[in-house]
Amino acid sequence: MSRRMQSQITIHGSRIHEVGFRLNLLHYAKKLRFFNFEAFNDMNETEELVIIYVEGEEAKINLLIQNIQTIKPELAIVHNITVQPYNGQIAPLASFSQDLQMEQMAKSVPILVEMRDLQHKTVDLQETTIDLQKETIGLQHKMLDLQHETVDMQKETIGLQKETIGLQKETIGLQHKMLDLQHETVDMQKETIGLQKETIGLQHETVGMQREALDLHKESIGMHKESLKKQDEMVTEIHGLRDDFRSSVNDRLTKIEESLHTIKVALEQAKILG
Repeated sequence: MSRRMQSQITIHGSRIHEVGFRLNLLHYAKKLRFFNFEAFNDMNETEELVIIYVEGEEAKINLLIQNIQTIKPELAIVHNITVQPYNGQIAPLASFSQDLQMEQMAKSVPILVEMRDLQHKTVDLQETTIDLQKETIGLQHKMLDLQHETVDMQKETIGLQKETIGLQKETIGLQHKMLDLQHETVDMQKETIGLQKETIGLQHETVGMQREALDLHKESIGMHKESLKKQDEMVTEIHGLRDDFRSSVNDRLTKIEESLHTIKVALEQAKILG
């Protein structure tokens, strides 16, 4: 059986206060069935301390030391653990348990007071929230009315859009008809252009014929002038002839008159052609 001993175990760390460290130590001490056990919070200049005074079997004290890192609270930060003999008086575990419970209860009183104040505030906030909810419900009813009105307007808008679509379809049908008429107009314009080109060709041909007739007219005028000149010469020659040639001249005059008649007929025909 292990010998009984007393030890002072000091836990050094940067965060070992107010994280439930001593409560975990108490539970573990009860598990190891220590009779005398105490644990106090303390501090030095650089770190937080938890000082344990324990009396019990050496094996159990060593087991406690070995498992401090295991039983520490999740939020605790432990740097190192020191152990030294202790010869002073150690309170019973039950006494430490009661003291710790009283300490915890004393710590909880301000929290309970704060919780009470928070509850009062919560009630006030709940009342305010209820008022806001009532106001919100009123606004939601108004929004619902507006939504109903919006739905009616949307239905009316849909009706107008359908009517607009019908008119657009009708407009498209009319545009197709207008497009067909425009195609027909284009074809007629092309046909008109062809006829105009043909007319221009005929006009060019008519102008050519008119120029040719003008040339014939000019030629006829020249022949007429030459004929008149010859007539003047023949008249002069007739007057200079002697009476003894009158018979011969008459014959010639008859021939000349026949020639003149032929020329006149030709001239008249030439004028008609002109």
